[in-house]
Amino acid sequence: MINTIKDTVCHVAKEKSRGHVIIFFVLIPLVISTLPLYLTFSLADDGISGNIISGLSLFIGFFFSLIFVISDRVQFKKDEILNRESDGTPDRSRIAKLNAYIDFGKQLVGTISSTVYISLGLIILILLSELRLESTFLPDFNKWYLLIIQTVGLYLGSILLYLIVTILKEMYDFFYGQISEK
Repeated sequence: MINTIKDTVCHVAKEKSRGHVIIFFVLIPLVISTLPLYLTFSLADDGISGNIISGLSLFIGFFFSLIFVISDRVQFKKDEILNRESDGTPDRSRIAKLNAYIDFGKQLVGTISSTVYISLGLIILILLSELRLESTFLPDFNKWYLLIIQTVGLYLGSILLYLIVTILKEMYDFFYGQISEK
């Protein structure tokens, strides 16, 4: 799990500048995650935690199915390119197209897997926020406990939104290039 998320960040770092990675994986999530320090809100009081869990579960299911579709498409494209009869396209060109498609598939599956892991983490955090913990030694324990969970949840949620936008952008760029190539 950690390796998948690390590979996703490394992939983004290869394509973007170091400043881009710091801004979108550190600074913006940190700023968003400090909102509970200044605003008072609770998912449990509003009853929206169930809706958020349902939405994240739907996204997880969608992303799982997308992983299988992408893997299937990469295999289909691999078979199509390698088994195509000679149509005047040089072998090197076909191999380059195949390698680009395989790299795209690997990167996209890695990014999607990272979003699944982060979504599962968010679901666990939301479920943990429903617990009401009391401590005789620390009278404000529950308050600090919820503050930490909300801060981590907002941090992960902002990274999740960035990764979803990255997935859409990668798919658009690749498929638009495929369409305009033909």
